[in-house]
Amino acid sequence: MNTAHFYKMNLSEAAIAQDFVTAKLLIKDGDSYKFRYRGCYCYFVARYFYEHSGDGSLSLRAELNDITDKLVYDDFTCIVMFFLYLTRDPALIERLLRQTRLQSMQILSRAIWRVT
Repeated sequence: MNTAHFYKMNLSEAAIAQDFVTAKLLIKDGDSYKFRYRGCYCYFVARYFYEHSGDGSLSLRAELNDITDKLVYDDFTCIVMFFLYLTRDPALIERLLRQTRLQSMQILSRAIWRVT
């Protein structure tokens, strides 16, 4: 949902960015900005997925699934955590449970293989 459009607000991107710099959420780096805190970056990526997941974008869902399959990266883990907090998405939860079962079986299999 585009909040600015819904409330008929005229928001300036430059003013919003400056507000975020003043609030110490963003750092101005030349002509661009970067997040000061990794958690803020992860939250806003998850928020993007949340706000656009209802659009039926298969490529966006595929990207979210890919991120979920690579939880060894801290940013991906954090993004998935925030996305689940925002959505409680049953398909993503089931995907995580399947991965956990598969990884547990692989660990158990390796442990048994070493013993025998």
